[in-house]
Amino acid sequence: MGILIKNNARSVLAADISASATSLTVADASAFPAIGVGTGDSFYLTIVQGDTIEIVKVTAASGSTFTVVRAQDGTSASSFSSGDAIELRMNKAALDARYAKLDGIGKFAFGDTNSISISSTSPVTLIESSIPSAGVTVGQHVTASFTLTAYNSTTTMNKNHYYQIRQDLKSKNTAGVALGTGTYAGSPSAYNGWWYVSGNKTDIISPGRGKVATTSYGSSSGSVGGCYYDGVNDRTYIRVGHSNYNTIFQNVEIYYSIDSFTSQNSWVTQTNWYNSRYVSLQGTSKLGQDVTINDFFGRQSSTTTFRIQFDHVTSTSGWSFHVMNFSGTVENVQ
Repeated sequence: MGILIKNNARSVLAADISASATSLTVADASAFPAIGVGTGDSFYLTIVQGDTIEIVKVTAASGSTFTVVRAQDGTSASSFSSGDAIELRMNKAALDARYAKLDGIGKFAFGDTNSISISSTSPVTLIESSIPSAGVTVGQHVTASFTLTAYNSTTTMNKNHYYQIRQDLKSKNTAGVALGTGTYAGSPSAYNGWWYVSGNKTDIISPGRGKVATTSYGSSSGSVGGCYYDGVNDRTYIRVGHSNYNTIFQNVEIYYSIDSFTSQNSWVTQTNWYNSRYVSLQGTSKLGQDVTINDFFGRQSSTTTFRIQFDHVTSTSGWSFHVMNFSGTVENVQ
C-alpha cells in the first residue's frame, strides 16, 4: 500500500486518450514500477504534450495498460495523443505520501503502575485504547509489558494454572483483501497447512490473527496461525488451520481479513493458543512472571481500537493473582 518510485522511468503513449479516460496504454511498461496484485501500491506519472502537463496516479496494471486516476496534484485532465511522453517524475503528491511526518506518526504511551487484582474467572480488561489514524496508510503496532504475581495459598498442594493474555481488535471491515492464488506447501501438524502466494504480503497479514477464505466475504475460512516471506522465491507463506487443510485453497484466490470477516464494531480475539501461559507452584509459594506483548495490526489507514485482557483458563481456587507495572506503547510506522 505504498507509493512506488523508479529511476529513469519513461516511455510514450501507445494510443490516444481522452480527458475522461480512466486507462492508458504505454509503449514500454517494463520501464515503470510493477504493482503486485492486492498490494494497494501505486505510482504517479506525468504526461506531456507541448505546454500541456497532467499528473495521473496509476493504481493497477495489466500488461501495458494502466488503470489511472486523472488530474492529480493540481493538474487538469486533458486529451493526449499516441507518442506523447509519459514519465515518472518526482512530485508533491508522491513526496507527501511517502515521507510526510504527520501528527499520527510515532509512539504513544499508556500504563498503570497500580497493582490490579485478578480474581474474576471472566476476562479482565487491562486496557482499552486506540491507535490514532495517521492520515495515510501505515503499519500499526502495540507493545506492552507487566509483571504477574501468582500466589498458591494452599499449604501442601502443588497447583498448576493456565491463563491467557487476550489481544482483541475491534472489527472495522467485514470484507477480505485479495492476496493471490494459493498453492499448498505442506502440513506442520494435524489440520494445519502451509500455503503460499506470490509476492510479499507480510505488511497485510498479522501472524496469529485473522482468517483467510476463498471469497472476500469469508467462505470456507480458516484461522491464520503464522506467516513469513521467502525473499528468494518472492513468496509469502501462510499457516492456516482448516479441516481441509491441504486442498481448500489450491489454485483459487485467497482473501485475508484481520477482522476474521466479523461484522463491524465486534471484538475479535487473537488465535487462542497464541498467548496461553502456565504457572506451577508448590503450596504457600509465590512467583513473579514478566509478560511481554507485541502485536502487529497490518497496514491501516484509519483508527484501530484494541484491548488487552487477562483471562483465567483454569480454576482460580486457592490462587491469588496481581498485575503490576503495566505499561506499553502504540505506534504508527510509515
